[in-house]
Amino acid sequence: MKKLTLLLMMSLVTTTGPANEIAFTFDDAPRGDGHIYTGKERTQKIIDELAKENIQAAFFVNPERFNRYGGLARIKAYANAGHLIANHTHSHPSIKKTSLKAYIEDIDRADKLIQQFSTYTKWFRYPFLHEGDSIEVRDGVRNFLAKAGYKNGYVTVDNYDYFIDDLVQQALEKNEKVNLDKACDMLVDLLWDGLQFYDSVANKYIGNVRHVLLMHENDIEALCLSKLVRHLRAKDWKVVSPTLAFSDPLLKDEPDTLYLNQGRVAAIAHVRSGKKYVSKWESTAALTTEFERRRIATKN
Repeated sequence: MKKLTLLLMMSLVTTTGPANEIAFTFDDAPRGDGHIYTGKERTQKIIDELAKENIQAAFFVNPERFNRYGGLARIKAYANAGHLIANHTHSHPSIKKTSLKAYIEDIDRADKLIQQFSTYTKWFRYPFLHEGDSIEVRDGVRNFLAKAGYKNGYVTVDNYDYFIDDLVQQALEKNEKVNLDKACDMLVDLLWDGLQFYDSVANKYIGNVRHVLLMHENDIEALCLSKLVRHLRAKDWKVVSPTLAFSDPLLKDEPDTLYLNQGRVAAIAHVRSGKKYVSKWESTAALTTEFERRRIATKN
């Protein structure tokens, strides 16, 4: 009887917690001009939309771009608006194609350049979410980050928002007529599907976690930001600060696996189940088919 009571208590510990909470995080800032916004316009659009919705976000930046696209001024604008500035390496290399030494040097170089911002935060997010193909490489970076006082700026909801933006940009480049309302509907629908997918995985193997949404500082996210927020709130989800999301005790430990490209929830689920979870929309082929099915772009 005592054993059963203990098991029930352990079950409650892993299943109770914050439900329906998610934080917004943007990668690859500052990105260049698009066909909808210039880089400067996009930054202002994102700042305005986040302010309108009373949301604080985190921006994982690549300082290599500071001298292009008005980049430095744009990151300062994000910081001045109260958004957190974090490390995404200097030049966005993949750990799978870079030596451990060079990769760590790239992180350190970025760190020195982002300390100037008032909202500098010691979170690191791996480009491409790649953490290495071997335990030696994985742990080499983890040990460096721990000694440097960095925390892993993980995601829990991976997605291919960047590819939806690519499809829109390519259509505009070809002077096709693009229905931007339909493009936003597709983005919001697919992000929502991804959130539901990873939330169900979390509930099965971890508990009610605070989610961290992967986004990119691109035109489609800027354009559709308010629509996404309205959709989440209509579904009884709350957008919380990244600081609160990253404090979730259920997600604090680094998963002992090399299956890390799909984010923290999928990694922990893999450790506990041996299964590799990935959303159906993390596929360029599936997204291309869906983009065409919705007739978002048509020839003039």
